[in-house]
Amino acid sequence: MASLLDVALRLGIYVPLEAEEYVKSELAKIFDVSDEREMGEALEYHCEENPSELRRILRSILREWRRTRAGDLVSLSASPPVAQVSRSLSNASNWEESFAESLLFDVIEHGPYILVVAELPGVKRNELDIQLLENSLYVKVNSKNCKLRRYVSLPDRVEREPMEISLKNGVLLIRLRKRP
Repeated sequence: MASLLDVALRLGIYVPLEAEEYVKSELAKIFDVSDEREMGEALEYHCEENPSELRRILRSILREWRRTRAGDLVSLSASPPVAQVSRSLSNASNWEESFAESLLFDVIEHGPYILVVAELPGVKRNELDIQLLENSLYVKVNSKNCKLRRYVSLPDRVEREPMEISLKNGVLLIRLRKRP
């Protein structure tokens, strides 16, 4: 039985772990299913029979989740004066920093591995600089459309080699082996 995250990755869509329950609940309404088994069967069926439609549905649900999430974050913080907002929007480095912070990097412990998954739309492999530091991963993107740097804390020490990196359909996947 296929899981939501497996099917989404096969379709080239990154579902952040914190969005998984929201996406499942929305898909349950769309597919009219009531349990995990039915959900898995529906995902598998739609992935095989009409992957482009399932891709469109997942993207739509994730857009709504991000919009809702952004609205929640805005409502929790005090709104800055308009002049301050316009100054920060005109300052490119501030925008890049806020964009880098808004990118979702999931760090997942999976058996003897640590997986780092991120959504980097429009970025090519040759535009990435990835370095493994002592307890973190440094990711730098240098493209025409995007320039950013991000440090990702790792929950455990990892082996320096081999580090497996894949970038497919805007989803970056880095697999690191934990130190014994």
